[in-house]
Amino acid sequence: MVKRSPQGKAQSSSSAKYQAEPSPARDILKNLADDLDLLSQYYRQVRQDERPIRYFAGDESRFGLHTLIGRLITAFGVKPIGSWQWIFKAFWLYGAVEPTTGEAFFLQFSHVDTDCYQWFLDEFSKAYPDSLNLLQVDNGRFHKGKDLIVPENIILVFQPP
Repeated sequence: MVKRSPQGKAQSSSSAKYQAEPSPARDILKNLADDLDLLSQYYRQVRQDERPIRYFAGDESRFGLHTLIGRLITAFGVKPIGSWQWIFKAFWLYGAVEPTTGEAFFLQFSHVDTDCYQWFLDEFSKAYPDSLNLLQVDNGRFHKGKDLIVPENIILVFQPP
């Protein structure tokens, strides 16, 4: 449905409705901003930690190729018989980006697990030792592994599911 404004311009009612309705993503961002404010107040007052607070968003991505090797040629109507070799070549990139500055930290790993994530956190901690680093992550199991030791200058902020 198209409505006309008093100036005669066409307005779509669906876009007006979309903009007026509250978005769950906006609510999550508002709650996250409030939570980060409370966290920074806590560190400033209770722990008397005067290090600058930096906010990073982190995630992991797989890059790779699932290849097929060759085809078998047979006579028409004859089903090919032969071994197939499935080769899976991939690597994982763990990363953290500071949205306000665009500064980024990445490490490459062969797979995703708590041990690799521990290594990533240790190296990330060494890269930014003079600040308290808030790292927003998803709820992956390896982010919450029982053997995971989060460095002193990193706080993991888990985003809602």
